[in-house]
Formats: sequence, structure tokens, C-alpha cells
Amino acid sequence: MASGLEAEAAVAAEGPGCEGGPPPPPPPEPPEPCHGERRPRHQPMGSHPLDDRIKRVLSWLREVPLSEVSPDPGPSADLSGVVASVLSSSKKHTFQQTKTFKHRAQIEAIAAHCLRLLPPACEVVVELGAGQAVLGHAVSAASGLPLVAIERRGNTDAFDTEPAAASTLPPAGDDGDAGADAPSPAERPPAARRVQADIADEGAWPDAGHVAVLGKHLCGHSSDLAVDAALRLGPRLSLLCLAPCCHAKMRWGCLAPEAQRWLEEAGLPCGADGFALLADVVRLSRVGAPGAGAPTPCGKWRLRQHLNGKEAELMGRRACRAVDEARLARLRAAGLRAELVEYCGAGLTPDNVLILASRAPPEDPDAAPAAAFAPVACQAPSAAPNSASAGVLVELDPTGPPTLQQRLTAYLLEQQLGLFPSLRAAVPVTDALASRVPGLVCVTRDGDAKGAQALLAELARCPLLQRCATRLLPFGRCSASVPALAEEVAAELALAGPGASVRVFARPRELEGEVCSALGPRLLSPTGFTHQLCVLPAAADAAGVLRRALVPRAEVDLSEWAAARKAEAGCRAFWRCFEVASRWPHRFSGAEAVALWTDGQDPESWLERWADRFLPPGAPACELRLLGRPRGQDAEAPDGLAVRPLREGSGPAAGASVLLADVSFSGEDAMDALRRLLAACLAGGAVDAARPLAPSGTAVLRLRCGKRPRAVKRWLREAAKSLEARLAASRVELLHLLGDRDAERTAVFRWSGPPPPAAAAGEAAAEAAEGEASEEASGAA
Repeated sequence: MASGLEAEAAVAAEGPGCEGGPPPPPPPEPPEPCHGERRPRHQPMGSHPLDDRIKRVLSWLREVPLSEVSPDPGPSADLSGVVASVLSSSKKHTFQQTKTFKHRAQIEAIAAHCLRLLPPACEVVVELGAGQAVLGHAVSAASGLPLVAIERRGNTDAFDTEPAAASTLPPAGDDGDAGADAPSPAERPPAARRVQADIADEGAWPDAGHVAVLGKHLCGHSSDLAVDAALRLGPRLSLLCLAPCCHAKMRWGCLAPEAQRWLEEAGLPCGADGFALLADVVRLSRVGAPGAGAPTPCGKWRLRQHLNGKEAELMGRRACRAVDEARLARLRAAGLRAELVEYCGAGLTPDNVLILASRAPPEDPDAAPAAAFAPVACQAPSAAPNSASAGVLVELDPTGPPTLQQRLTAYLLEQQLGLFPSLRAAVPVTDALASRVPGLVCVTRDGDAKGAQALLAELARCPLLQRCATRLLPFGRCSASVPALAEEVAAELALAGPGASVRVFARPRELEGEVCSALGPRLLSPTGFTHQLCVLPAAADAAGVLRRALVPRAEVDLSEWAAARKAEAGCRAFWRCFEVASRWPHRFSGAEAVALWTDGQDPESWLERWADRFLPPGAPACELRLLGRPRGQDAEAPDGLAVRPLREGSGPAAGASVLLADVSFSGEDAMDALRRLLAACLAGGAVDAARPLAPSGTAVLRLRCGKRPRAVKRWLREAAKSLEARLAASRVELLHLLGDRDAERTAVFRWSGPPPPAAAAGEAAAEAAEGEASEEASGAA
């Protein structure tokens, strides 16, 4: 009989918790390494059966010949304007807010590769697993080809899909103007059609024409389904542009037979168990390095004993490439020219490899695509922000929420065409060692000192940026050292005329003392300065080099700008409503009166200021307060309502079609209270002139959500359905504004008529929750 230790070793070797071990039936699950497993102490390294399997798989992975991945050549076309135009035409802004800069850089890079290889015979673009189809819309807009977006989910309707109804709203200015007139039919974007279906559903695909197939980050086996669908097109396939990801989620049994055959012929040992170990290698390469004082991630995996930290990352990439090699083999067997291209830096995403396949190479690889683009001479700033030669560094409030940096990046890119035309890109600062103050690097489109001055003026005019930024530090020139910088600045001040003096702003602030000492007291003036010198270190690989800019005080007074920021602190509710109206003015189009729902005792002073900014002159405004139900009233009876007019209109009395909320509570209780408010204002169905709200309009409400990313995703779905069920709301958006805390979201939606009774609203909310649970269960299955 085996001893207890031997039995434990056998269970550890063959049980479901081992790295690469077979999943326990039923139900079949991908093999997951057990974080708590340990090799029996009496067994030396290498004597365990799993160790032998790991050695064989790693030896194969080190030696298997793989196709060379072409390095990223840098952007071949400037697609920032096209992508900015697509994003600005979106009807919904709930998606991709926290990592917009990463998603946008990837979309621009993938679209550039697609347009470079797009053959003239192509007739339609199809994006698979499209989500909001930003990539497909960008390629469609740049090439002039119609788009078919295939997505299994049904809540991805951020863009109009009828060619005549394509959104033409320009970006919002800070004054809330709607913008220019609608374009002519010739200027309208190409036709777009959205299909809710699975990738494998042949009925969702165009039945005629040559097709370019796109896919951005199709997880796991979804990329294999995309390859299957592309091969089914036969000679109609013009181009396949596929960015796979989530290789660690793949299972041997779900691979295509051709892929299994290629891996077996390539010598992958142990079949399904060996492939499961490949997935474990990818997992291990993504866990990252241990933090200070923290244990090594996955330190108890046996796989960790065979790979050090640096080799784990390399082997993880080779494991992904081995899976992609099987996909390339399938494409090449069908007569396609297939290659792998690194389309962006690994800092943006570790899944940075693109599969490109076409029937034949383009006739002229150097020719511009259907739409002409200006070539970009420098490296994409999103890949190396500290290497930018000209721009503005925006320092943020260090006491602000951790996600403010990403939200501000999303805002700058969103408003690029309207408010910041000199902006080329915006990415978070990565010089954590130089300064602990968070910031953004905003790179100019022109790449020179003049462009930096123009961008500085645009940023300084933005009131929303002033609310969350503490300093603006432009840069457009470089100096080899601090003494060289002092000589150059002294010469420039001499040209400015007698009496020219300077005040120094530097990042990190410790650098200010060194620069001031080099300049000397003759050129310095803390209050009567005529110029401002902004200094910050250059890239980490350029030791001692400084980036700088000398800004005349008459153009932009940076110290006065910072002081005005404190004076404009104001009410958070005002700035929340200000931001919504300035970023999405179409939500308030045609509004002529506004109402403020508040539970405060003191009159609010900001509503008239908001109305003067975003509504017609002299627009009526009033305050609403819920008083509760009188005693003895039925539970379904409307609450009492107090209406305080702040400003009467000059025309006929009309209910407000804009409802802003400034209440002390949020979450479920805020939704219930708002339902009661709408019922009190709109009771009886028909709305007469004496009632404070119009039959329909737009509401803005602060809500509270969870903090963890997964909890927030679920909350977003549940909150949207709850608003629809309780308030009969439509066009619901849950936004993370610049003024919101991390656990807050701002709901913007449209009401139409009185809400359903409380009982009916509760039943509808329960049905929505059940539907959400069943949808999650089916997705997990």
C-alpha cells in the first residue's frame, strides 16, 4: 500500500489542480494551476512526474521554429483625425472611458495596417466581435467602404447605422454650442449596418462582394472562429486583419482539427496536457513582477521552478506565437499570404501582434490608401510619451481620485477636434521616479515650440481642465544641461528687451532650485516677471537633457491660471451639470426651461448661471422639492411638491424639459425618490402649463457604484436596466465624469411621461435582474 506522502504526490501529479492537468469531468473546465500545491519534501527537484512534462514542453517551446514577427514600423498614416471624428459622433459615451488612450492607439495602429493592405477590389468591411465598432467605423470612414458590424450583444448602439442618419454632431465647445450645419449627402459617412449574431452565423455575413474582415482582441477561440469564417468566404476574402488575445483561455478540445494537427506535427509533447501547459506559461508571463515586500506571484507553481521572471515573459510570448503559428498554417494552406506584425508596443498591450492575410500582396505597398493621409515622421507618442519633443505636461491634483488621470486623457482625446485642434495625442506620464504627482503628456500636432504655445493656450481656456489640473508645463526646446539652459534663456530674455525677468516652474519641483541658482538673481522675479520658464527632464535614456519652454506672461499667466482654479471651486453639482452640457450638448437640444431637484434648505445660486450658459437667454428656471405624502393618503398617491420659481420666462409658460439633480443621496434610494418626483410632476398623464416639468425631457442624476472593476461592470448593466424599469427611461448613459469620485457615476437619460406605479416598477426591475442573471449564466456556459 502506498504511503500517505506517495498518495499525496500521485494526487498532486494527476489531480485537477495541477498545472496543465486534465480538467475534472463534468463539467469540463480549463486546467488551472493550484496556488497551494507543494512538492512532497522527500522528493527532490525533477523527480515529480509533472516536472518531467514541464521540461519536455518548455524544451519544445524553446526550439520550435516560429514565423518571424515583423517589428512595428511606426505609424504609416495619421488616423488620429479619423478616429477622433468617429468617437465624436458617438451617441453613447459609457464605454472605454478609463483606458481610452490605450484603445485609441491600438485602433489607429490596426486601422493603419488595414488601410495599407486594403486592395482596390474590396467592397465591404466586416468587423467581428465589434462591440461599439470603433475600429470598423474608422476603417469605413477612411476608405469610403460600407461597414457590417457583427456583435453577439445587443446593447452596442453607440453609432447610427443608417447612412442618412449618421451622426454629424461636431465636438462640443466649452460654451455648449451645437456646432456647424449638417454636411451634404456627399460628405456623409458610408453606410453601416449592425447585426446581432455570433461570428459563426453565416446568415449575418454579406452575401455578395469582396470582404475585408477585421477583429480587435477577439478572445481565445473567437479568433479561430474568425479564421473559420474568413476561410469560408473563399475568393471573396480581400483581407483578414485579426488581433488575437486571451491565449491562456484556450483549450485543446476547442481547437480546429487543422490546428491540432499542426501542433502535433510540430512535435508538441503530451497532447492536451502539453497544450494546457502552454496556456499556463502564458498565465505565468502575465502575473507581473512581485511588489516591494510582496511574495512572488504564483510562487508555488511548479512551473515557476523552471522559469525565472525574465524568461517567463519571453516564453509566454513564444507560447502565444505557437498558437498563432497554427492559425497561420491554416491560412497559408488555403493559398493566402499570411504574416505576423507587431502593431504597437507591449506597453500598450501584451497582445500586440496582428495576423494579416490577403489573396495577394498589394500592387503598390507604398501607395496611400483610398483616403489620403499625411505621413507621421516621429514615433507614436503613445508608445514613448517622454520622448515627445514638443507639447504640454499637465500636472493633476495629487489628492484627486486614482482614475482621474485616465478620465482626463479620455476627455482630451474626445474633444480633440473641437477644443484642442493642436493636440496630437495625450498619454499618462510614466516618470514616477522623477515626481509622484500624476500627470499627462499632451503632444502637439506640429511638433515644434509654436505648436506647444498654441496647445497651451487651448488647454488654459478649458474650465473643466482647470478644475482638475494644478499646473501646465509647456515644452518645445531642449537643453543639454542646466548651465546650458541658463545661457540659452539669458540670451532669449536679452532679445525680449530690457527689464525682462522670469519665474521658474519645474517638474520635479526640486529642479526649480537648481535652475534658479544657474540663472542668478538678476533674471529672476517671483511677482513682477515678464516670462515663465517651464522645465522638465527629457526621456530617461537622455540623462541630463532638459525640455523647456519660455512663455511670455502676456500670452498665458500660469500663476494666475492656478489661482483662478481655486477661486472657481464652486458647487460640485454645478460642475457636474456643466460638464454634461458642454460635452454632450445634443442631449439638451431644443430645451427652453430647466428645473433643479434639491433637498437642501438654502436656495441654490448656480442654476441661473447654468441656464444662462446652455439655454436661450432668459430661459425659465425653478427649484423642486419633494414634501412627502400627506397622512392617510394611499401608497400610490403622489407626493407633495414644492415649486420655487427662480426666473419667469418672457413667453408662454411651459414645463422644464431639463431636470438637474442636486440631492444628498444616491443609489437605489435616489432612483426611487426620482420616480416619486416625476410622478408628482406628471401625475394624471396630461401635462398642463402649470406643471413644472414637460411631458418629456432629459435628466441628470448622480449615482453611487462599486469600486472593483468587475463590480462596476455589473452595476452599469443593472443600473441602466433599473432606470429603464423604474422610470421608463430611455437613452440611458452612465458616465464617469471628470468631477465624479471613483465610486460615483452620473446618469443621463430621457423621461417620457409619468413613471410606472411602484408595484409595476418593482416587478419590471425584478424581471430585469432575472434576465441579467440568466444572461450571465448563459455567457458563463
